Amino acid sequence: MARSCDNDAAAIGVARVLDDHKGEDTLCLFVGDISSITDYLVIATARSVAHMRGLVNRIGEHLESADRFDTRPRKKPDESGWTLIDCGNVVIHIMTKEKREFYELERLWFEADIVYSSKSSSSNPPGSESSSNPSDGSSYSTRSSS
Repeated sequence: MARSCDNDAAAIGVARVLDDHKGEDTLCLFVGDISSITDYLVIATARSVAHMRGLVNRIGEHLESADRFDTRPRKKPDESGWTLIDCGNVVIHIMTKEKREFYELERLWFEADIVYSSKSSSSNPPGSESSSNPSDGSSYSTRSSS
């Protein structure tokens, strides 16, 4: 799927819900040019499995109200430390800090464009332009296509 402002906004909306409910180091990556599976990955860290359950509930509410996503059945968060929510063109990964550090999804998808990064995430990669959202301190960026 081609990248568009509407699709970016929908994926960023998911990332902001995670941020609003204390998800940490939230990233939204556009992977549509390098993946045949999905267009966007949203990755966030939960402080505990209980926190992860809460984030999954909030995302579920957001997805129902947005009426934009194709939500597939998902497994309830368990003690594994990683929950995946497949919405078709957006795949959401909510992980404990230990799982996120171990699997390093950001490194696996290093060629992806960063669409959104919470204020606590690392800086944008070289070649990207960043804009800040003064209301919440978050930023989003686009990688220039040269």
